[in-house]
Amino acid sequence: ETLRLQSAITQLQQEQVNSFRTDKVQHKAKTQRFLEDICVKKDANDAFMAIALYILHECRLLGGSGNNSSVGGGGRNSPMNTTNGGGASESSQKETLAALESVFPKAHMDRFIAQRDNEKVVQLEEIWRIVWGIRLYNKETGKGGEDMPDLLRLTERDLADLIVRAEDLRSQMEHHAKMYAAVLRSPSIKLTTAQKRRVHDEYHHVLQVLVYSRSLLETLTAVQAKVTEMRPKWNAAMQDAKNLVEGSEANPVPKVTVYSKFIFITERWDSVFGLAREVKDATELLDVISESAASDAVASTLRPTDSQNALASLAEDKPPNKRLLESEIASLPSSVDKTLEYLPNHPTVEQTGAPRNINFEFNGFCIVSFVDSNLLLDGKNELRPSDAATSPGYIYLHANSAHYSFYNDRALRAFARDPFKYLSQSLMQLVQAAPVTVYLLGLHPYLSKEVYLAGTRKVEVTATVEKGEMSTQTGQIAAYKDTHYVWNEWELRRLALQLAALRNKRTHSTQTNLSHFRRENETQAYPPKEQQTQTLLDAAIQPPRVRQYIKGLRGTESSEIDVVKKTFQY
Repeated sequence: ETLRLQSAITQLQQEQVNSFRTDKVQHKAKTQRFLEDICVKKDANDAFMAIALYILHECRLLGGSGNNSSVGGGGRNSPMNTTNGGGASESSQKETLAALESVFPKAHMDRFIAQRDNEKVVQLEEIWRIVWGIRLYNKETGKGGEDMPDLLRLTERDLADLIVRAEDLRSQMEHHAKMYAAVLRSPSIKLTTAQKRRVHDEYHHVLQVLVYSRSLLETLTAVQAKVTEMRPKWNAAMQDAKNLVEGSEANPVPKVTVYSKFIFITERWDSVFGLAREVKDATELLDVISESAASDAVASTLRPTDSQNALASLAEDKPPNKRLLESEIASLPSSVDKTLEYLPNHPTVEQTGAPRNINFEFNGFCIVSFVDSNLLLDGKNELRPSDAATSPGYIYLHANSAHYSFYNDRALRAFARDPFKYLSQSLMQLVQAAPVTVYLLGLHPYLSKEVYLAGTRKVEVTATVEKGEMSTQTGQIAAYKDTHYVWNEWELRRLALQLAALRNKRTHSTQTNLSHFRRENETQAYPPKEQQTQTLLDAAIQPPRVRQYIKGLRGTESSEIDVVKKTFQY
């Protein structure tokens, strides 16, 4: 049952990561398709309705749009069940259209359609934040949004209930763990080998549930701190928007100033949406842990009398002398003293006094008791009210920069004297004997991703014989090889006739103006001769040319023979 619980938690955590990644990618893909559809719209009414659908999609109000439509605990009033069955309600659509009309009237759609696509995308990303901020503001002021859940209030409510459940489970498991440890440590209670193995299995399951509940409580505490910090910011954003809107009735305020407040409200809502998803994931984990803790397969087999006698026989833990412990550790050999550091108090408070999370090795269990007696005991942590007075302190090992907690001061002294004795092969042998302790001690990150059990993987190795033929070179190998050597007599005769015929061959060619294959006519140039000379006076110097001819030699009736004389200057 412990291995089943470990497998279920690991698988669920991976599924949650994959689901978050898938929802994010699908939402972006749907958003891109909405934007592309809006950019190609040419009709004003069609573009306006497409913008309204895009806003509903960005607000996670459209079912099947790649959003996790029920990111809350799964109930009807869940803080993330905003789709009400897979789609936006009629009232939600009407309020969205009204808010969009007030921000971006239909009369301006023609100018929007004429813009470039990148300008449209930038404007749409701003419009949906403004419209959703207006709807959230109307919900806060009671002017609409009746079907919208109060996301922050429901998250606070679910988170408070979840913390109470986790604390109850943790306190219950701590009591059971103390009872099992007392029985296993008691020398007066005799158990058979089978009974002892069964009690060990039940004890390991209780410890695993305890580890998961503590880890979940740390997560929920961090989420609660974020939600607590978000509440005054949310109220302040709403109050600023309210003061600005109410003041604008008497003194008009530019829309840019008012819209920035609505965008700020939407950004706060987006942060709350992420916190609500974390609460939803924690709820699923707690359900699996609680179901495993209540399983009949790990029902306690301890006799009530044995449990009561074992608890009554436990010696009362006395507060350790931390000054004595510190002096003893300081007197250790220098080779040991330089490898570790004794911390009397819990290392959660720095010099500034601000607490910080410290992850102890082996999930806070005492590794000394596990190696010496094969029994896991919970290390004392002074931040727990039950361990505040009996905590022996902590060891910080410089070799791996890790903190260790211990069950008592004797275990701390033993670890300080030889820390690597408890971090050697003996620890690995105990872990191999009890595989459930791998996750219980937090050693799974150090294991290989592939594990082969002995005897489950068999490889048969067979010898193969291959036969082949070869010849040995017995003669001398010439250094020069004539690659054109021909041994065929007919081929030699053909080459001889070819060479003899070439002696009577002669090539004739004639160069003409039409021989384009002989020259490139495109690249040949014939520059004209110079007809003028540059002097102080640019003028022609050629003598005049005189031409004369006889006119009227055809001998017509009206013709007369005449001499025509013509003078050409240039």
